[in-house]
Amino acid sequence: MKRKLRLALFGCGGAARHLHLPVLSRMPSVELTAIAELDPALRDEASRRVPSSAAYADFRELLAEAQVDAVVIALPNPLHVSAAVAAFDRGLHVYLEKPLGLSLDEGRKVVRAWRNSGRVGMIGYNYRFGPMQVEARRLIAEGRIGKVVAMQSVFSSAARDLPAWKQRRETGGGALLDLASHHLDLAAWLLDAEPVAVGCTLGSLHSEDDTAMLQLEFENGPTAQITASITAVENDRFEISGDAGRIVFDRYRSDKIEIHPPSLERVRLLRAGYAFRDLASFSYWRRKFTDAGPEESYWRALGAFVDAALADRQAAPSLDAGYRGLEIIEAAERSAREGRKVELRAEKDEDSAR
Repeated sequence: MKRKLRLALFGCGGAARHLHLPVLSRMPSVELTAIAELDPALRDEASRRVPSSAAYADFRELLAEAQVDAVVIALPNPLHVSAAVAAFDRGLHVYLEKPLGLSLDEGRKVVRAWRNSGRVGMIGYNYRFGPMQVEARRLIAEGRIGKVVAMQSVFSSAARDLPAWKQRRETGGGALLDLASHHLDLAAWLLDAEPVAVGCTLGSLHSEDDTAMLQLEFENGPTAQITASITAVENDRFEISGDAGRIVFDRYRSDKIEIHPPSLERVRLLRAGYAFRDLASFSYWRRKFTDAGPEESYWRALGAFVDAALADRQAAPSLDAGYRGLEIIEAAERSAREGRKVELRAEKDEDSAR
């Protein structure tokens, strides 16, 4: 019989209820052995959904008692570091939802614990596994739109009631950690290049730093403009412009990318064709208007972690990518404070391989 990964889930809040629990409880290669959740109502709800799992109020108690091989950490951001370090110290594989920590100092602690453990350490940049994103990266690498000149993206969510920890940057809140971190990672991954400088402005409408506008300069020439907000309309869109065409994908409009040539006249015709294609897309509308569960990127990301843990081999994106994300975010915050572009360090940090 094929061995199953004995897995624990730390945190049973909104993300875990809608994403992690549905995926992990249905994976044939996973035995969801234990859950940890401080809130008794959320803990009871998770236990009803996965009655075979032992339930704990505190992840430390779980680590001391439960027999598990790996953990998925979906706790509030301020708990990421302590939970990840404790799990690595127990010799467990760790899938850690972003961010890696609230600062580079915290990030170093996690990376050091991961490297000392020799276990799998994966950061939850699940959008790298989305079919549209994977196809866009392949087409860029193949030169389908020529040399990339510029990239624009928007990732935003509607204003909503936020838990107290999400309302302040020092406790893990703000648009940079919440949403921009995903697009910062995607921009570098799509281009297969590192940013060398960042500029940023921050705004606070309903909570601290709830809107961010960034401009990245990359080592091989392109620029990327990224807007992130947790107090605007729902949006998740990328446009990558090259000297021979453009790639567009919009997660809330379609599940397929668009490829535009340089000619405006042809773009108009193609847009009409893409609109009809999207209207006829059964897979897209089924996911939008039925209980189709988490989108494919979550299945693929968590599946990659499980496969790597079972094989005891490292997986990408590793925690190094999470550390690099924190470097960019701290540089962006410095840019916003000082009103100037900030260069990113070219040398490799002793505690982080990029």
